[in-house]
Amino acid sequence: MMYKTMKIKKILVAMALFSPFSFAEAQQVWTPDNGDGTFTNPLMWGDWPDPDVIRVGDEFYMVSTSMHYVPGSPVAKSKDLVNWEMVGYAVDRYDEDPRYDMQGGTLYLNGSWANSIRYHNGRFYVAFCTPYGWGTEKGNFCICEADKPEGPWKRTVFPEYLYDNSNLGLKIMPAEGQKPELLWLPASEQQIRRTLLRAGVRDAGTAQYTIDAFFLQKEVGELLDEKQDSLTALNAMSSAIAKLDEKGQNKLEAVIVFADPKNAAQICQLAKNLDLFSFIPGVHTPEEYGKYMIQESGRFEYDDNLDGFYNYKSYGEHRIQQEDGCFSAYGYVAYRGMLSLEELMAEDPAEQTQQNQGPVMGMRGFS
Repeated sequence: MMYKTMKIKKILVAMALFSPFSFAEAQQVWTPDNGDGTFTNPLMWGDWPDPDVIRVGDEFYMVSTSMHYVPGSPVAKSKDLVNWEMVGYAVDRYDEDPRYDMQGGTLYLNGSWANSIRYHNGRFYVAFCTPYGWGTEKGNFCICEADKPEGPWKRTVFPEYLYDNSNLGLKIMPAEGQKPELLWLPASEQQIRRTLLRAGVRDAGTAQYTIDAFFLQKEVGELLDEKQDSLTALNAMSSAIAKLDEKGQNKLEAVIVFADPKNAAQICQLAKNLDLFSFIPGVHTPEEYGKYMIQESGRFEYDDNLDGFYNYKSYGEHRIQQEDGCFSAYGYVAYRGMLSLEELMAEDPAEQTQQNQGPVMGMRGFS
């Protein structure tokens, strides 16, 4: 064994002596700073995905996604955004799941995703989500905190998978001489304003865009393809939809078919008022609806011994006529609100209510 080790060392020495590159060249460290006020990409060698940068005093700090690698969540600092140096890692190791140690499986490529760094009241914070099983498991959300970027860092694991809820990506058409910018919605007014300024657009009301990335429902997409709404209306719609869980988003699909909105503002109002609609997925005929109401809705004490005596179709037809509901490919939908659908989808339903002379009689709904 000793002989093999010595032989390997001799080979390495020979390679160094007879290499066409000098020892000094081999030791040269990359620098992007050209020394004349310009720089050359890449700023940093290696993979630095999802960089997030803040400024504290006269120094900039950056954190990056590192997935399952440990130490993880690397933190770097710079005074000019060109010359960067490593200062530490926010994560020493992942203790919350044995699969990070390849016990009972693996969590390869999980770990830290979409890292963010912030500074508040003298402390540094790094936050990231930890996906599990590529969406097959819930995952966690972590916040690391330290008095200085070098550490030590304290990590708190929250049993919630929090992440960027962007659902619509717009490519902002730039002013002459500028480059297009991608705007993810929902976004804050400040984010929208900064994105427009980078594209050379001064007025959000005149901004032109194309839909570049779409993670909303099919029915929403078909409407937005037909008409260009304002950024304000699109952002409000995206924000309302982002607050819905998967069940709510599926319900919104059916409600859109039922209510037939014409623009993003009307879709937004529907998303905010989903509780005014009844939705039964997978029900497509009066008989199926009648059977659901009698057997599953909890409104009746169903006795399967009397199943042959129930007229599901007749009861379903009666309910549909009473509620003014309808079927779609998604299921059965009925509206239970006091305003008309047109008034509900107006930008300010409360104002519409005030304009009414009195309460609407004969409210449709389940009795």
